[in-house]
Amino acid sequence: MAKEKLITRISEIAESLNERQRAYLIVAYDEDQRAEEVNSGPGSAPASQWRWLEYGPDGRVRKMTYDGPLRYALAEMKLVGHGAGSTWHSLENRGLLSTDHRPIGMGDLLSLFVRLTTDGRRVARVLKGLPMQKPKIDAASKPMSLTALRILHQGQQQPTEYLDPFEPWIGRSYYPPPLVVLGIARGLANKGLLVADRRKLSFKISAAGLAVAIEEAENWKPFARPAYGEPGWIEDVLSKVRS
Repeated sequence: MAKEKLITRISEIAESLNERQRAYLIVAYDEDQRAEEVNSGPGSAPASQWRWLEYGPDGRVRKMTYDGPLRYALAEMKLVGHGAGSTWHSLENRGLLSTDHRPIGMGDLLSLFVRLTTDGRRVARVLKGLPMQKPKIDAASKPMSLTALRILHQGQQQPTEYLDPFEPWIGRSYYPPPLVVLGIARGLANKGLLVADRRKLSFKISAAGLAVAIEEAENWKPFARPAYGEPGWIEDVLSKVRS
């Protein structure tokens, strides 16, 4: 009976949303699941850190600042405009997500962050035609997180150097929070896969880390696009402009 009531309640919320609200919620869910994919498993940071997804600073200063992953994805769908803030708040008022505004280090400018609630993920899954509740996976069987694999992969490319663990994401439009990356790198050091410097801010691959067959890992995914300055990045930018 309780499960039936839950299904009815979630279905009613899903049906009450307009097309724009649905699109925003689904984009947030997709980003949430991408964050979960790269941050779950051994060497991962607490969900309380990476569940917060960045939309971006006030749209009035957008040209002077940057787009967070959420606004970047919505802009690709041509869904960024004056009603963006109202859309996020309408979803928050329904209990589907929480919002927060955080300083970005440029005077008083703040950036909007969004975190889905359990109900928010349930509604998004219903809208996507998926089971309302995601099947649970035994924690012991989880593969190493994609973020951890990316850090180790970078270390394997430069095995004699101490590196900033955020280096794999430099020049990319999508990136995990730097503090989350640092926490994952420290977790890898605790497992003996990296060697940390005295301040635990830079890391070098260890012999055990070199032995990890990263490209054979279950959830390994190369970056889909080259980063700024990498071979092929100019062609990638031009192809997006033409499209």
